Amino acid sequence: MLFAPQTGRETRRDIYRYARKASRKVEGLAGEVVGSVTGMVDAVEEKAEDLLEKGKDLSKESREAVLDALNEGQERLGRQRDRLAKLLLP
Repeated sequence: MLFAPQTGRETRRDIYRYARKASRKVEGLAGEVVGSVTGMVDAVEEKAEDLLEKGKDLSKESREAVLDALNEGQERLGRQRDRLAKLLLP
């Protein structure tokens, strides 16, 4: 006869509990990422609107700096999206 540390029923129960706990952690992390990305998008949008309003008087160098900042914001959003996708998709 084989000796096991616990019954199959207990093992299944433990696996179920672990899966639920992991699911809650992923949902919490996803919520944090969504909140972070939303905040970043809102900040970029607000800044872009301000800069567009002032943009009529900006020099060429300033316009390039604004476009660079917007591109950097897009890259950061892309990295956050990729990070979230890795967490949510197996």
